[in-house]
Amino acid sequence: MKKLAGLFLSVALAIGLLIPAPSVSAYPGGLLDGKLLNIGPDSTSSAVLTSDQMTDNDEATYYSLPSSTTTSNVNDVVWFKFDYAKDITGYKLKSESTQSVTDIWFFDVYGNSSTLKGITSGASQTISKEKIIKVSVQQGSGSVKKLFEIDFFGFDSTFDVPTLNGTLNIPNVDLNWSTVLAAPAYNIKRSTTPGGPYQTLATVTGTTYTDTTIEVGQTYYYVVTTINGTAESENSNEVEITYSSPSRALLTIYISGGQIKEYDLSAAELNAFLSWYDAKDAGSGPAKYKFVKTWNKGPFKARSEYVIFDKILTFDVDEYEVENP
Repeated sequence: MKKLAGLFLSVALAIGLLIPAPSVSAYPGGLLDGKLLNIGPDSTSSAVLTSDQMTDNDEATYYSLPSSTTTSNVNDVVWFKFDYAKDITGYKLKSESTQSVTDIWFFDVYGNSSTLKGITSGASQTISKEKIIKVSVQQGSGSVKKLFEIDFFGFDSTFDVPTLNGTLNIPNVDLNWSTVLAAPAYNIKRSTTPGGPYQTLATVTGTTYTDTTIEVGQTYYYVVTTINGTAESENSNEVEITYSSPSRALLTIYISGGQIKEYDLSAAELNAFLSWYDAKDAGSGPAKYKFVKTWNKGPFKARSEYVIFDKILTFDVDEYEVENP
């Protein structure tokens, strides 16, 4: 008898393994997949509750969404704010009723909002909503309804391309570009060949950047892009900058106390002084700089003059070319 019962149990288990489990109708790959949603009376305030029951790919779990009301203590709004702006191309929703009971709100990075009202349960729709930073769901009418699953589909938004400008400000290159409205950040890129390939120098949120790593005699090609999460715009216009140092320059240094020092320097001598000044300004290097005087040397073996960093008020650089005789 025990053997027969064991046989029936084995057959039952085998049949159970062959018969598929009930389908969960998951919503994989969505922007909200597995994320915690905020719940409260208003999507502009702090969340009262959080839940992943509506994003866990399991239609057996749910949140009971009350009918929309202006009452401040009713948690009738579900929302999520993205880290990066999204272009939303579709959505899918399952609620307790097949009636039109749900409204979806979209908020973009520019402060605009739009809504889809009366969404039917089970609907999977293609839509076009650009640069969305927050979505919210609320019940449009009727009594409390169970919201089983909600998800949106799309990708990180691409923002417009800025216009780049650049200026050689020895020994640096100063870059600036036009503001792209609501752009999260910018990539500054450089190449030593026109058209690239480009190396990313930095990612910034402002619209200016100073390249301090240029070398004398080198030509550089710069572009800038806007970035948003994994999305990046096309390259801006390319700016060409050549670090062509002057043959000579007259360096005029204004010292505290009213003194003025002038030095006629070669390009190499000027660059050495500028490098010392930038390093000391950044907190490193000696406190004084030595100029070797080759004029009015007279009977002396060598003449040197030192300038103290803390005494320098400002200085001018007047570049000139030496004409051939």
